[in-house]
Amino acid sequence: ASTVCSKCEKVAYCCREHQLVHWKTHKKNCKKVVKPTPTPAPSSSPAITGEPDINTLTDLCKYSSKNKLNGTDLVTNLSFIHIVDNVHYGTTALVLGCTNGHVEVARVLLDNGANIHDRNIKGTTSLMLASQNGHYDVVSLLLERKASPFDMNNDSNTALMYASGSGHIAVVELLLDSGALVNAKNKHGFSSLLYACQAGYADVAELLVERGANTTDRSNLGVTPLMSACLHGQ
Repeated sequence: ASTVCSKCEKVAYCCREHQLVHWKTHKKNCKKVVKPTPTPAPSSSPAITGEPDINTLTDLCKYSSKNKLNGTDLVTNLSFIHIVDNVHYGTTALVLGCTNGHVEVARVLLDNGANIHDRNIKGTTSLMLASQNGHYDVVSLLLERKASPFDMNNDSNTALMYASGSGHIAVVELLLDSGALVNAKNKHGFSSLLYACQAGYADVAELLVERGANTTDRSNLGVTPLMSACLHGQ
């Protein structure tokens, strides 16, 4: 299937293999796309009245960057910012918005007091979820607002591990440039390099090694990056 560079969105590829081959050349000129803030029709924004409604909160986060909502609708009632939605793993509006890649929603929430260190019940932060889903602009915003690339969730996973295991090389590079620990391990002894090798992301693995990843590290079960790659046919 065809794909485009997730960072600049300007270069198209016929397949992932094509993208991997071209990345070494392309990354020197790759610039993130600056997207204009959408201006939706006033009638498309649902009214926010009375006590916050969890379903409305979820919908606001889910659809706000699809020209259906204006970001300021999220803060008409500031109590929405700190509501915890137990249907979605005890998450908040900021975590939901960042997970779905809604950078303008995240910006509005942060400007109005949202806690950048919010976590869901698994201890996972907005930065980790945005990194896992490859939302470069959101990750960049969160790092600019002092989100910590060193944070770990309940399983000791980091944002870099999530980005590496999902193959988002531009996000991986951004996190590394922000000081993320390349050799950090989770409670299973897995590092970012192990996750990249397990999933077959050779470009990510190469970048991690260039930045000092230990190629001889072992998981708690004694698995090395090479063993992991071979085991999963990568």
